[in-house]
Amino acid sequence: MRRHPLSRMSGRDPVQGSRTVTPLELLFDLAFVTAFGVAASELAIRVAEGEVAVAAITFVAVMLAVSWDWISFTWFASSYDTDDWLYRTTIMVQLVGVIVFVTGIPEVFRFIAEGGQLDNSAALTGYIVMRSATVLQRVRAGVQDPRRRRSNILSAAPVAAALVGWCILTIASPDRTTLVIVALALFAVEITGPLIAETRGGTPWHPHHLAERYGLLTIIALGEIVAGTAAIVAGLSHASGWSLDSMLVAIAGVAMAFGMWWAYFLLPIGDALARARHRGILWGWVHVLVFISIAGAGAGLHVAALAAEGEAHFPIEAAAAAVAVPTAGFSLALLAIVATLQLGLSWRRIGVFLLAATAALASAAAAAAGLPLAVCLVVSALSPWVLVLAFELPARRVLPVALKRAVARPGGVHDRLD
Repeated sequence: MRRHPLSRMSGRDPVQGSRTVTPLELLFDLAFVTAFGVAASELAIRVAEGEVAVAAITFVAVMLAVSWDWISFTWFASSYDTDDWLYRTTIMVQLVGVIVFVTGIPEVFRFIAEGGQLDNSAALTGYIVMRSATVLQRVRAGVQDPRRRRSNILSAAPVAAALVGWCILTIASPDRTTLVIVALALFAVEITGPLIAETRGGTPWHPHHLAERYGLLTIIALGEIVAGTAAIVAGLSHASGWSLDSMLVAIAGVAMAFGMWWAYFLLPIGDALARARHRGILWGWVHVLVFISIAGAGAGLHVAALAAEGEAHFPIEAAAAAVAVPTAGFSLALLAIVATLQLGLSWRRIGVFLLAATAALASAAAAAAGLPLAVCLVVSALSPWVLVLAFELPARRVLPVALKRAVARPGGVHDRLD
């Protein structure tokens, strides 16, 4: 059996061959499956009750908080994964924080929607535990890696300063307005550290390792669409038995998840990051839009399920829009990634992504025209396939060829398709 004695955090090789995701990283991601699921479920419940705007804002805030902690760990692990007993123990503490945070998500939705006092401070407590573990890891790396001490301290100091504010918020139990304002300010303080650190030397993160890590979390997020599909199929079957509508919804949900997966992995992200490391941190944050849009689409399917079961009192077009809007957002998020990594922008490519987004939004128009909900969901499911077909059809082979040419250029990754 292999032991895990303490080892020095000297930084991983950023061009190491065959760098793959570790079992510990996969275990870490499991906690975020729960976080995405609870956030999507709360969003669906609140939307079904008619609290659309407040629920959407709260959902985005929760997803940002969870994604921020995941990003912090992922970038650190890509640079300093020693896999010794202290590293593993610190990650276990961070996982405890994630789970505690997840238990407080429902109360956060209630508090933002209804006001009053934050009765359950689990979300704040869990967030403090998560971020404290991150600070400890960065301080350890700063001590043991003198060459990158400045970068690690720059990353840790703002988070440590913000932790004081989070602790005060937990003790003070402020009203809704105060909590929102202070939380936004503290979050802004936290993200300044890594942004500055990565622009002033940075840490030895591995581009292909990060591309794989983000890709795996994207697959995890797609599980919310599969779960939402199962929920609405069950709702339709319970309401009217197994029918053509149930079959159409099952096909549409699976096709939507599969199409998103296919479209996402068409992009050569690892190669692009290797050629444009200076854009890595920006790409990492833009990528959060992918997580939010996919989890949002899964929540939209849960809303449609509630409508199918008769538990949501709002028109069919609203249920269709709950799926269509985040599905359209997925195409726009991929466009933002292409722009961030400079993977060859042209009016032709922009048009393809906008067409995919329009195809998703067309499902809401179809619902307004009186078409059944099952048909509207089929229309939404076509959205990612617009991107797949644009890249895969022989007549459009210029698109993947241009992507390969873009990441292969020694001077950068920008290329045009025209």
